[in-house]
Amino acid sequence: MEKRVVLINPSFPGLCIAFPPAFFVLAGYTPKEVPVVVIDENSEDINPSVFEDALIGITVMTATAPRAKELAQIARANGAYGVVFGGSHPTICPEEMKSHGTVVIGEIEGGSWVNCVRDYLNDSPLQPSYSTPRQPLVDMPLAPNLVYEYAARVPSAKTVQALETGRGCPFNCAYCSANQVCGSEIRHRPIDEVVREIRVRTFYEQQTMFVTDNNFGLRIRDTELLRFLEPQAPLRLAVQVLPQTADQDEFLKAFRAVGARCMLMGVETPSEHVLEDMRKTMNIGLNYHRLFAKLHRYEVDVIILLMLGFDSDTPETFPEIFAFIRDIDPAGVMFYILTPYPGTEVETRLEREGRILSKDQRLYDGRHLVFQPKLMTPEEFTQGYQWLHRTCEDYFSNKPSRLRLTVI
Repeated sequence: MEKRVVLINPSFPGLCIAFPPAFFVLAGYTPKEVPVVVIDENSEDINPSVFEDALIGITVMTATAPRAKELAQIARANGAYGVVFGGSHPTICPEEMKSHGTVVIGEIEGGSWVNCVRDYLNDSPLQPSYSTPRQPLVDMPLAPNLVYEYAARVPSAKTVQALETGRGCPFNCAYCSANQVCGSEIRHRPIDEVVREIRVRTFYEQQTMFVTDNNFGLRIRDTELLRFLEPQAPLRLAVQVLPQTADQDEFLKAFRAVGARCMLMGVETPSEHVLEDMRKTMNIGLNYHRLFAKLHRYEVDVIILLMLGFDSDTPETFPEIFAFIRDIDPAGVMFYILTPYPGTEVETRLEREGRILSKDQRLYDGRHLVFQPKLMTPEEFTQGYQWLHRTCEDYFSNKPSRLRLTVI
């Protein structure tokens, strides 16, 4: 049978997941003579016949790890040449995933994926793992057109389109492993390469492109990128920003000049002592009321990200959070429950204190409480969390806004 690479995004029921930007990179680095098949299990079922003699690549987050392991077993039972795991979870927990297949640790631009595919093409046994040091994000080949065509067909109600313009996070928040996975130095793709990809993708895609960079706009290069994109306006872009970035007039002017309106802002909590404890100190001392008044003047729609489950949270926290939301008046809100993800300080703390209630990785999605809160029972937390969600849904449903988004 013809050799081919099959890239799979495992199902993640009930949550909007971006079409993985890693698939564009993997397909781009796959030798052009090798056919690439892309399957987003959130949008379609998998025909087992696709596995026969194929090299299977599965991107894995902690919450999708159980399904990824199931898929590996199904693939081998249906004649797959080999199964390769990549992504944040295999990078943090390689030994766990090695018992189910080959692991690509870290990024692929240094040659790890190319070496893996070469072993497959030469009928050589796959190594237990492949890894190479992080590289500058330059001269990254575009994916075959069929991958962009596939991404464009993915139902936008279930997924969004992800665009990567850089990687890395200089911060070290206690609940996050981003700088372990992508490094603490921000590495940008060359502006001309990003512009080229956007031109190709806007030919196929009508959905909003979500820029996956953790802190877009933190460096002046991002503002420069927006200025280069202005001739292609209007562009449907959504970006993740720090509050400080959203307060910069030059960035806001460039952002609006390309026709973009939507920002996601990691507020996390209005509590400054929690921010200090979580090492999110860049958010301390901010005047959100003034900031959001400014953003309203720029007609920017900001969805704020808020986290619940900190050690100082009590049943009174939930109405306090709602009062904060109502005061600053964002376009929408996304709630996440503090989760002890592998490799984070939060995991280490809760493990040491014996407070982790469940190791079921399927619950590690930011929507389930998997540990014992410090100042309330799990039942009190769930009751307060559900009340906050319902209250916010009612609040935003009665507002004249183009964006009304609450996520439990």
